[in-house]
This record gives sequence, structure tokens and C-alpha cells, in this order.
Amino acid sequence: MTIQFHLRVGDLLHNPKTGALGLIVNVTKSYFHFYLMSNSKSGDDFMVSMDRASKRQVYESIDTSVIFPYYGTNRRRRKRKIYVDISEEL
Repeated sequence: MTIQFHLRVGDLLHNPKTGALGLIVNVTKSYFHFYLMSNSKSGDDFMVSMDRASKRQVYESIDTSVIFPYYGTNRRRRKRKIYVDISEEL
């Protein structure tokens, strides 16, 4: 298992299933605000939109390997607890 850190402004989130990328631009108490780049419905062009998601939902998606974080830097970051226990699911 890899070490998970808290997300910050400038971190990139990637969903390999859909190919969507999200760049975190603002962090509030309960939400991550990010620019989302994804394929348009026709599949030819990319759409960029502003979106937000709850922190709990984002961290649970990371723990279940739905999305993968790319940290801007690992320097001076605090480790975080895992929201989803994989051993309970087995």
C-alpha cells in the first residue's frame, strides 16, 4: 500500500477509466474546488469546467483506486488515515 497524503492546491487527480483530469485550485473546510478536463460527448474535443466535490468523496475514491492523485510535491506533507478499509470488503 502506498502512503497517502492530504491533498493541496496544485495537486492533480486522474481517473484512468474515463481519462478525466482534475486540477485542485481551492480547498475549503468540506470541499475541493477544481478544474475538470474531460472528453466531450462527441469524444473529439476536451471540455474544461469548474467543479467541486466533497473531501470525503474524493478521499474514498482515492482509497478504492477509482482516481489517482499526482502530488505537486511531497515535501512537508502530513500522512492521512485511510477512509475505506479494503480488508472489510474481502
